[in-house]
Amino acid sequence: MATAKRLSQETKATAKTPTIGVFATGDPRIDQASRDRAANIVEMAANVIADGVKLPDGSAVPVVYSPILVDGEREADIVARQFHAEGVDILVCVPDTWAFPQLGLISLVSQFPEETPLNLTCGNSGPKPGVVLAHAANGAFAQYGRLVHINVGTWPDTGQNPQMTPATAKSLIDWAHAAVTRQAVRGRRVVIFGHDSMGMETALAHVIPTRRTFGLEITRLDMKLLADMLQKKAYDAKELDALRAWLFEHVGPRIEVRDDVDRGRLDQGLAMYLIIRDLLKDLNAIGGGFMNQLEWGSDRRGIPLPVADVMESLFNSSFDHNGPKPPL
Repeated sequence: MATAKRLSQETKATAKTPTIGVFATGDPRIDQASRDRAANIVEMAANVIADGVKLPDGSAVPVVYSPILVDGEREADIVARQFHAEGVDILVCVPDTWAFPQLGLISLVSQFPEETPLNLTCGNSGPKPGVVLAHAANGAFAQYGRLVHINVGTWPDTGQNPQMTPATAKSLIDWAHAAVTRQAVRGRRVVIFGHDSMGMETALAHVIPTRRTFGLEITRLDMKLLADMLQKKAYDAKELDALRAWLFEHVGPRIEVRDDVDRGRLDQGLAMYLIIRDLLKDLNAIGGGFMNQLEWGSDRRGIPLPVADVMESLFNSSFDHNGPKPPL
């Protein structure tokens, strides 16, 4: 009797790092030397991406490639299975020869979610030019509404181990950074405190379009929560002392603190950074927004609280009192 597999009781939420899969189409009519060259180009392109694409913290993005040329349906199934096993969610095809779009490329791509980023990078000439496949495939994909990015670049027409030009590599790496960002934010969330500032349409949190377009959730928190946490001093007092000391060490006399009231406002601004930082961490969020005006800082019908400038500067910085960090 078959039984279900029980998963572990994990307590730490760890986001998946996107993985890029590189492959090439082929054609069974192509001579062996051209096939060997095409497989070498796959390896070359994969290494260009692996060397050039980094996460915000400087770590590498996983890149895998298949030496199997996708001639048709059988090879498409094999490479798709390889990529699924490696967690590939970004596809890069580097055709060096002509091929039939439906037999191989479309058969492989159809086994991935529709929103999977797809790049076709190729040279612009050659005895059996892959650019023919790139444009034919783009037309075939467009017929059923599938978006494809084409990077028609340059690498030598001859030789078994050609290298793409720096300009071609830059275009591919730039696209790969965008694709990694696109996949990394899917299923993640940003946290919005308050509503829109100054009645600007661009400041509104468009929940459904953001979800549909980016797969990104918007967690909305009332500003009362932050006001309550400030009042309760829901932060580490020793860390607040360390943050203040670090700030004065590096900025010093440029901070205008005229009296105890100013010092209290500064401490509250720094405390806001610590509180929201911890809230974002608890929610596994990748960003956020804060409505400073009017209710928070300027409406005297309530109790005006410190503006968020210090907090926002610390979030936007690549370092704080604890050392280097990703800007948020």
